[in-house]
Amino acid sequence: MLKEITGFNGYFISNTGEVYGTRNGALYQMHPFFDSKHRYKIIKLSKNHRTYAKLIHRLVAEAFIPNPKKFTGSQSQR
Repeated sequence: MLKEITGFNGYFISNTGEVYGTRNGALYQMHPFFDSKHRYKIIKLSKNHRTYAKLIHRLVAEAFIPNPKKFTGSQSQR
């Protein structure tokens, strides 16, 4: 199941953490990398000629886990 990544038109994420982009109307799978301590998978997304590094697990959570109280993932809001 694919959902578009919020704030990044043309990028999609699956419920298993695979990230896809569109190029010339075709869908292609993007390849993530690990952070410097080899703990988290990261993907680079572009918007308005800028590149943003996003954590894959955060993108999956934002797309697929309901958040009625609008928590951001920071523990300071609990």
